[in-house]
Amino acid sequence: MATGITQMDVWSAADALLHEGARPTIERVRQKVGRGSPNTVGPHLDSWFRGLGARLGKAAPGAPDPSAGAAPDPVAQAAAAMWAAAVDAARRELDQEREAAKASLALAREALDGDAARVREHAERLARREHDLQETVALLKSQLHATQARATAQDEERERLLAQHAELAGQQREAAAASERLAQQLEDERRAHADERARDDERSRAQEKRWLGELDLAREAGRRLQQQYERLQKASEARTATLERSLEQARASAQQLSIEAARLQTALEASTSVAQSQTNEIERLQAQAAQAREQEIERAAQDRAREEAWRRQVETHHSTLARAHEQLTQLQARLEQAAEAARQKEAALQAAETALRAATGQAESSRQARRGREAKPDAGKTG
Repeated sequence: MATGITQMDVWSAADALLHEGARPTIERVRQKVGRGSPNTVGPHLDSWFRGLGARLGKAAPGAPDPSAGAAPDPVAQAAAAMWAAAVDAARRELDQEREAAKASLALAREALDGDAARVREHAERLARREHDLQETVALLKSQLHATQARATAQDEERERLLAQHAELAGQQREAAAASERLAQQLEDERRAHADERARDDERSRAQEKRWLGELDLAREAGRRLQQQYERLQKASEARTATLERSLEQARASAQQLSIEAARLQTALEASTSVAQSQTNEIERLQAQAAQAREQEIERAAQDRAREEAWRRQVETHHSTLARAHEQLTQLQARLEQAAEAARQKEAALQAAETALRAATGQAESSRQARRGREAKPDAGKTG
């Protein structure tokens, strides 16, 4: 670090300039020394001029001895007058240079103050920008955490719905198997009943043939046939009641499936807005299923005695289960689409977080640059 200029440095530079035939000035002394401010050089140069007369009054090395003879008075007076004029001119020039230096210094200070004000204003803008960026980063981070939490909840809900879907699908398969078994039982019962009627018809024809010869025996046989027919009728009615109970059980299973679908609907309504459309679709399917069940009940009440009505009800039940399975398959596809959308949102949020990190780095770079610019004026003042 450069040291300050001293009085001896200024006097030595002024003597050297005077010996070179140049008039010592503040600027020439600064150029000769190579350092120093006008405010420092000016007072030292004034003291050099004040002591210059006394120094010139002494015998200079190599000068003639005064005792050898003095100069004439007119010459001495002329030399003194010339010296006084030179000193006055030098002082006026020194004053002018000092005023110019002061004006330059004032302008420099004004410029420095303006630069400092601009730097402070820029620093305030950077601070506000940094604060805004920090708030934006905090907001986006909170949004990222919230979105991640929602995505996690959606994934958990999707897993739970998939498990429920698998369970419901298993119940549907069991119901379908039960319906098939019921249909097979109905078909077996119909065939058995038909065979029984055929055998009854054969027995009746045989009895009628025997009536021609043995009327009394035929009448007794007719009574036995009538009793047997009644037993068969009761057995048929009991079997029909059993089949009706089986059908009611199948309907109860279907109702249980409807209750499970309703519970699934409630869970879907509580999840996200994306699942709302799926819930509406389930409600529509439930309405269709309810309407189909009412139609089945009405047909069962009207055509309970006819086996063809039973078969149509079983087929309708199969169709309803197939539609429910198809709708649940579509629901699973939509749930997968929702999960994919959630993953895309998470990827977008990760990209936003990366951008925020870059913005934070830029803010840190701006802060360091601001600190560097603030340090430069301080270093200039210290110099």
